[in-house]
Amino acid sequence: MRIFSKLLLAGIIISAPSLCVRAELANRIAAIVSDSIITSQQVETFIGQAAMGVQDQYGNRPELYRKQMLALMNNGLETLVQFRLILHDFDTLQGKVPESIIDTYVEDQIHDRFSDRVQFSKMLQKEGLTKEQYRKQVRDRLIIDDMTHQYVKEPIISPHKIEAYYNAHREDYKVEDQVKTRMIVLNQPVGETPGTARKRAEEILSQIKAGAVFEEMAKVYSDGSQRLQGGENGWQEVAVLNKALVEPVTKLKAGECSAVIETPEACFLILLEERRPAHYKPLNELRQEVERNLMGQEAGRLQKLWIDRLKKKTFVRYF
Repeated sequence: MRIFSKLLLAGIIISAPSLCVRAELANRIAAIVSDSIITSQQVETFIGQAAMGVQDQYGNRPELYRKQMLALMNNGLETLVQFRLILHDFDTLQGKVPESIIDTYVEDQIHDRFSDRVQFSKMLQKEGLTKEQYRKQVRDRLIIDDMTHQYVKEPIISPHKIEAYYNAHREDYKVEDQVKTRMIVLNQPVGETPGTARKRAEEILSQIKAGAVFEEMAKVYSDGSQRLQGGENGWQEVAVLNKALVEPVTKLKAGECSAVIETPEACFLILLEERRPAHYKPLNELRQEVERNLMGQEAGRLQKLWIDRLKKKTFVRYF
């Protein structure tokens, strides 16, 4: 039997805390697969960690939050249905998982994730699981992984297919005008005399014109987050720069320093190191990325075909 990675096992077997739901809805049936019931509470438990992320991101936008949560619940239910289909097919085929393999993974989990068995027991208690229930989760996940490897083979993507995809999606890999800069940022101090930051910026600029190294001046005087790196910003698309900086930067030649650029929040000095016009990322830089994308698409297609076959020979009902 092919065994899946410990990282995948750890990420899926130990379920996230479930969402708070009304007691009368906790055990509502969401789906039946053969003779196995999936409840709403099981779905909510399964998506628990992702649901907290949705809450953090969309909690202050009720309508969008509702749509995101509905999509997450539907995806979570469909994933659990697929798991039950795979497990049912394994049982139908009278497959067996050696107890020694389960024992090994349980011991590996205790060793890798917990300082001792006491901590492992506390985790089980927190999750409301017995050790046997945990072992069943391990067994189920091993089966799902092994069956998936058997029926969804790793796709092989030809160089021709990679090139064809790149040519068809070339606009996705377009990079707009870019600049490589260093920046000195002088925040406008609250409560100080207006013009204080500008005066400091002009003094620094005069030293730079007199021969001071921009990088060293940034390390000493800048309030920016890249101070320790001498104000270095690396390559950035011009379009993502602070709007107040776009026009001054477009007028600079490589090696030139801007005049003082003042905004209500801060004053800026910018050194343009290099400029790169809009271009397409070459295929040789993207080959692995495109191959991964195509492999993911093909694996998804094969997975769907397999699950559709399982659904045709197994009773499945959604509620």
